[in-house]
Amino acid sequence: MTNNTTRREAIRLMGITAGAAAMSPVFAGNAFAEKEKDTKIEPPWPYEKIKPKEAAERTYKGYYEAQCMYGVFWGVIGELAERRGAPYNTFPVKMLKYGAGGVAVWGSLCGALNGAAAAIYLVSPDPEPVVEELFGWHQEVKLPDYRPQKAKYSIVKSVARSELCHVSISN
Repeated sequence: MTNNTTRREAIRLMGITAGAAAMSPVFAGNAFAEKEKDTKIEPPWPYEKIKPKEAAERTYKGYYEAQCMYGVFWGVIGELAERRGAPYNTFPVKMLKYGAGGVAVWGSLCGALNGAAAAIYLVSPDPEPVVEELFGWHQEVKLPDYRPQKAKYSIVKSVARSELCHVSISN
């Protein structure tokens, strides 16, 4: 992560968006434009700091469109697409719907973590340590931190103790 964003800030942002997705579902209208045919932009993509509250609200709304993975990814990448345009607005974000319910409703890998990891891989020159720290943090911290402006349900904090969807939901 560059542009004055520390790894802790990035993990906190991913945690906020993961928490928002884990507790609620996303409205996300697709702001992504059609990709130019001959353009290939390899990660890491240029990153700039985004506002956690806006990303969290986008994530919360995004969950209601396609659940956790899509919501978290859209929360971060949608903000960057709005601010920076390309290459973020060229990503086929709808493909991340596969992460719903722990990957195709199997309750496996937590979609919030999967979406956050995908976003981290797009922006970080060294994503593995960041993803590793995020997964460890997710297992130990009471979530969600985010409180939506118009919550559809009461929100109860809990500690996931796992990176698996079905275990996290059960806890």
